[in-house]
Amino acid sequence: MGAYLIEFKDGHPDLTFPVPESGCVIGRDAGCMIQLTDSLVSRRHALIVCEEGRWFVEDLDTRNGTRVNGSKKTKCAIQHGDRLGFGSKELFFMISSGNQSDFVPSHVIDFSDQSAKNTMVKRSKSE
Repeated sequence: MGAYLIEFKDGHPDLTFPVPESGCVIGRDAGCMIQLTDSLVSRRHALIVCEEGRWFVEDLDTRNGTRVNGSKKTKCAIQHGDRLGFGSKELFFMISSGNQSDFVPSHVIDFSDQSAKNTMVKRSKSE
């Protein structure tokens, strides 16, 4: 089973961020595993981690706070389907049963391999 943060667009999964059990930091900083480009998101905004089989989100002392299902939280247990708010962004926390049809995003963002962050794509002049 894997955990994911999913951004929906027009009612459909658009971006999917895998969340490792060891945890990940969400924020604007380039060192964050999940980067959100929103001026209301702090450089290091929140931490999501699995502790003894339970998932938690923890606000990292931010100005705008972290929301779980619309309510500001400092640290909170989260479960499948919870809506997490960071700045003006809303992402859904999902736990996959391993079934490919759980959700089908249009893009999967996985920066667990840090070298992928430095990859550049050269585009032709016609693009």
